[in-house]
Amino acid sequence: MHFPFTYQNYDGIAHTWDGPRELSEHDSPWEIILSTDPHWSHTEFDVVDEVAGSCTSAVYKVRFRRIDTKGKSSGPWEAIWIATRRDGRWAIQFRHNLGQWEGDELA
Repeated sequence: MHFPFTYQNYDGIAHTWDGPRELSEHDSPWEIILSTDPHWSHTEFDVVDEVAGSCTSAVYKVRFRRIDTKGKSSGPWEAIWIATRRDGRWAIQFRHNLGQWEGDELA
């Protein structure tokens, strides 16, 4: 991730971390997810679409499923991720979780 890093959730929760130290002192995005989905083990992506991009930033709409510790999936969920390029390295700098996807198809 690139800092400052912002995580915004569909329910209004938003937080910006200025750097790695602040990330270790406050709930990280994955800790926020675990507080609402305590059995979350990992994430599997169904779709990653680049919506817009340039040589310094790119916007992605992603669709994914959360897999719990027993292998059961929930979702799909959608999010907007913004990646930036700094010092020759791409990393996510902004994540907005849109909530559960209500569509009929994965593509």
